Amino acid sequence: MAESEWTTTSVKLERDLKMKLNDFCERESISPNKLIKGLIEKKLEFMLHPGTLRKDKGVPATGKHSFEYSISEDKFLWQLDLGSQKHILSKNVSVDFLEKMKVTLDKALEERRKEQAKLGDKTIVPTDVLDYEVEE
Repeated sequence: MAESEWTTTSVKLERDLKMKLNDFCERESISPNKLIKGLIEKKLEFMLHPGTLRKDKGVPATGKHSFEYSISEDKFLWQLDLGSQKHILSKNVSVDFLEKMKVTLDKALEERRKEQAKLGDKTIVPTDVLDYEVEE
């Protein structure tokens, strides 16, 4: 990148936080600028590289898991199909892994079914809804 393309961003920190930042950077042998730049890039990765999945936001609801079996290796290829592109999650998933995961998933779904039955006609209220100020 040419020098003329660089720009500076600053942030105000309380003295205590700045001292902790300096201590952390010293222990990690990294400059505060490099740390902050890396954190910003990580948060904006989905904008810098639109094809990547946001690690902090989980798997998109529009994705579909698929498994392709390789008879020669006796392994599965695990993919996430987003429609426009496929992301390989693992190239060598064993039969043993899938069988154990199926047992775990069945138990988790059964636990969910029992909890849902306990709720009856009640609903779970998302925590961000509770943050709204409501007139009484």
